[in-house]
Amino acid sequence: MPRLRLAFVFVLSIACQGGPSDALDAGNALPAADSGEDGNEAIDGGNQPAAPDAAVVPPDANTAYEPVDCRNDSECTGEMTCALQVPGGVCNGCSDDPDCGDGLTCRFGTCARACEDDTDCSPGRACNFGGRCGPRRCNDNNPCPTPYECVGTINRRCERPACGNDGSCPGGFTCLASEQLCMEP
Repeated sequence: MPRLRLAFVFVLSIACQGGPSDALDAGNALPAADSGEDGNEAIDGGNQPAAPDAAVVPPDANTAYEPVDCRNDSECTGEMTCALQVPGGVCNGCSDDPDCGDGLTCRFGTCARACEDDTDCSPGRACNFGGRCGPRRCNDNNPCPTPYECVGTINRRCERPACGNDGSCPGGFTCLASEQLCMEP
C-alpha cells in the first residue's frame, strides 16, 4: 500500500510539472488562466507556488519592480510582441537565444529570464523548477505581491493590475490606456 501511495504522488507531481503546453501564447494576452486550451504556452513556469511570506510583502519606495522585460511591443526586438498582462512583461515570438537579449533565453517562443530564486524575477513572477522566471501561482491563502492581481478560477496566476475607471494606477505604475493595464515604473 505505501508503494501505491508513493507511485500516485510521483505521477501527480509529474502531471503538475507543466511544460511547453503551459506557456504564453504569441499574442499580447495570456491564455485563459484556467483553460490551457491553446496548448501553446511559451514559458514553462508557474509550477512552483510562491512562498507565502514572499507573496504578501508589498513593495515600498525602496523596492524596484525590476526586471521589467517589456511594457509594449517596441521594447521587444524584431517582430516579437509583448505579453502585457505578465508582471514585468514577456517578449513572445523568438526563435533563438540571440533574439532575446542579455540574460534571456528563448524557450518555446518566449524570451525567459534565467533565475536561481524568486528574487531574480519581477515581483509578480516566480522562479520555476526549470530555472526560468514564469507565472507566479496564487490563491486566497497565497496572494500576489502588491499591486499585482490574482486572476483566473482554477490555475490562478498574478497579472499586472487593471487601470482604474479614471486611468489611475497604484504606487508609481502608469496606465497603458489602450490596454487598460497598469505598467511598472
